[in-house]
Amino acid sequence: MQLIFNILYTTSIYLLLSSSFSVIYYTVKFFHIAHAAILTLSAYLGYLFIQQLNFPLFLSIILVIGCSTLLGLLLELIIYRHLRRRNSSALILLIVSLGLYIVLQNLISLLWGDETKVIQLGEIAVGKEILGAFLTNIQIYTIIGCLSLFICFSMFIKKSKIGCNLRAVGNNVSLSNIYGINSNRSIKLAFLIGSLLVSVVGILI
Repeated sequence: MQLIFNILYTTSIYLLLSSSFSVIYYTVKFFHIAHAAILTLSAYLGYLFIQQLNFPLFLSIILVIGCSTLLGLLLELIIYRHLRRRNSSALILLIVSLGLYIVLQNLISLLWGDETKVIQLGEIAVGKEILGAFLTNIQIYTIIGCLSLFICFSMFIKKSKIGCNLRAVGNNVSLSNIYGINSNRSIKLAFLIGSLLVSVVGILI
């Protein structure tokens, strides 16, 4: 049973992480490698606000999500959109994204170093026993939070108008523009949603 809960914990994280990546990739059709750096930055921003600045937990979470989402959005507005206007290929966008990843990763190392950081929210305690397995509160919150967000994201993409627009732009940008769907706005929303989801994953990890 412990193994099953461990698998559920890991799976819930990867479900939300893959969703954050896929909503961007499906819309713009290139591998946004810098997305991984936003994941890492979210974790370190959580360390900054919670551990170093001693901000309240809820406020820290809001600040991390806001900063990470804003960064992802700025990458799209300032860099990727400019390259798309110049009809840059997916390979060029991929190389640029790799460069951004290297820059962000080194910036993180410069600011916080490379050693392991720990966010201590309270005393270390034995996890709760559930069906013979032990789960900590953080693991329980992670499973519930990730699965809930994954389900909400899936329903949002399938049922909402914004989700339909994202899928339409992913299938055919030119045809979407002809039908009145603003492709730039949809791509901006894809980066916003993807960065928001990955910031949550970064905090929980």
